Amino acid sequence: MFWRKKHKKIDFLAGHESVASLAEALHLQQKRRQPIFHFLKYFSTFLLVVFVLGLILAGILLFQFKGIYDLAIFGKNNLQNSLAAAQQKNFNAMGDDSLAAENSFTALSRKLQALRNNIIFKNLNIGQKELADVDYLIASAGVISKALNEAAAVGQQWNEIMGGKFGANFSQFSTEQKRALLKSIYESGPELNGLKADLDLALLNLDKVEADGLLAPFKAQINEAKNKLTDASNLLAEAAIVSQLAPEFFGYPSQSTFLVLFENNAELRPTGGFLGTYGILQTANGDVVRFDSHDIYHMDQPMEALHLLSIVPPDPIKKYLNKTWYMRDANWSPDWPTSAQQIIWFYNKENNLLPPKNQINNFSGNFNGVIAITPEFVTSLLDLTGPITINGEQFTKDNFTNLLEYKVEQDLASQNVSSWQRKEIIGKILAEMKTKLFNLDYSLWPTALADLAGAVRQKYVLAYLPNDYREGLVQNLGAGGEIKTTAGDYFMLVDANMASLKTDSVMERKINYQVRQKSDGLYADLKITYHNSGVADWRTSDYKDYARIYLPAGSEIISAAGFSSPDKPYDESGKTVVAGLFYVRLGKSAELDISYKLPADLANQFSQGNYQLYAQKQPGNMIKSLQVDVMAPTAIKSYNPLIGAEVRQNEIIWNSALETDKSFEINF
Repeated sequence: MFWRKKHKKIDFLAGHESVASLAEALHLQQKRRQPIFHFLKYFSTFLLVVFVLGLILAGILLFQFKGIYDLAIFGKNNLQNSLAAAQQKNFNAMGDDSLAAENSFTALSRKLQALRNNIIFKNLNIGQKELADVDYLIASAGVISKALNEAAAVGQQWNEIMGGKFGANFSQFSTEQKRALLKSIYESGPELNGLKADLDLALLNLDKVEADGLLAPFKAQINEAKNKLTDASNLLAEAAIVSQLAPEFFGYPSQSTFLVLFENNAELRPTGGFLGTYGILQTANGDVVRFDSHDIYHMDQPMEALHLLSIVPPDPIKKYLNKTWYMRDANWSPDWPTSAQQIIWFYNKENNLLPPKNQINNFSGNFNGVIAITPEFVTSLLDLTGPITINGEQFTKDNFTNLLEYKVEQDLASQNVSSWQRKEIIGKILAEMKTKLFNLDYSLWPTALADLAGAVRQKYVLAYLPNDYREGLVQNLGAGGEIKTTAGDYFMLVDANMASLKTDSVMERKINYQVRQKSDGLYADLKITYHNSGVADWRTSDYKDYARIYLPAGSEIISAAGFSSPDKPYDESGKTVVAGLFYVRLGKSAELDISYKLPADLANQFSQGNYQLYAQKQPGNMIKSLQVDVMAPTAIKSYNPLIGAEVRQNEIIWNSALETDKSFEINF
């Protein structure tokens, strides 16, 4: 033992000191361990508290997420049910479901905002971008639900007017129902504009969605929704305009009378084609009460034979066609409102001069408007209605143009039918078509409206209304045929067949347009290539064309090659015009090449990094190939349209057809 000595005597003093020393050592060791024990004790308690609080917060968040999820599913289901009810024309269910969807999305938006304000999400900035995107999506869905609810109210009103037969065809309704429906359509303009505003707001919310992170997989669906909303908004804009025009075209509140012109673009003229046939259309309370058609020589031939009219025509008509101006050549201006007014003037003048034996029109009042159509419009209607049989002859979308020309020019002539009577078949065709259109099943109405909209865009239909307000609506709809006023670059090719039979049916045209900047300004080169693929027969011949090219006002013409008889450049309709006579032999090609310096204001725009071009289509002219080539001084930053564009750093080349007016723009 430590207190024993060798001599075996116990040393109590040394033992006491040893015990005291050991006790002190143990006490010191305890002092050293005490803070660690306290830390572990407090840390364990803290972890427990945090864990419990985490469970509580997770439960709260889970509960919030559950509520958000349930509302989203409920709103989505109601929105889908509303759309399904709309397709079934159950407007009561459509209204109830869309209202329920709107309420769900409103509540959902509030809950989402509360979640975004949650202290964890707010302070840690967890998922804020994703939550913002979801918020925009919910807002968009809510606005769409609201729009469906408003549309349901309009549908309920129309269904009541139609006696619950909303899906019936138009011919089944009584005169009173048609009047009430036309009145409702006329008064629906504010509702349609409101619906458009709703869709525009929904589109605005979708545009704010970045769709990154967790929403990245849904980007394609979001873009598709944006495209559909854009299409629907454009359609509603057109519908709002149509709602203001339809009553007058359908004879409400009083009878309307229109001069209808059939422009044969196989014999191209400035506004679409030769005015071979005209008709008088009268509508009242949604019904066609009169429609007959006549050869235009009913009007012109007595004027020529009896020398009843002596109007000096524009110089090209005087040089290459007639010394006197008649109704058949009245559409000489490519600006449709100008030509329409000229046509009305000729109709009134010649109608008043007709001898009694030639008085077949039975109308000498004021027209509500002028409507011009090309054969392509009739073809599109035949595609919708199916074939039409007249006098045992079946007209289809595939044979209409050629068969009609053959009947009028060859077959009826061989039967000794008077030339004045041959074109009455057109009125019979359209009268039968009217019956078929009025009997169309309701499900085909959207197709019919889409076909009409397409015909307007491609200029198969032109309209002119003397009323300034309604004429403005017609032009906003795209059916006005006016020469456009633009802030940027512009061109329009206008061909006029000068007694070349129906040769335009075999003419092929290509346009190549090139823009280059030089040290002293902006220069353009416009090449137009024609090919005559016809053979010598009763229908086609060498092509004799009076061509006009409309350019920005103030353009300086450097050269204009290809004309056999060029005119001096002149100003018209706010444009600089290059024009002249031009020939294309059978089976041959020929080219017009115009080089010019663009006005200084366009050169300034170009120097500031912006270029815009508006290529306007002549009604009736089929240009299958258009190439636009622009060289910028620096790399191109953005451009429109995207389709058909090939970009090579600072050069862009677009390839398309000129089936409608085309706009091009680049920024660099």
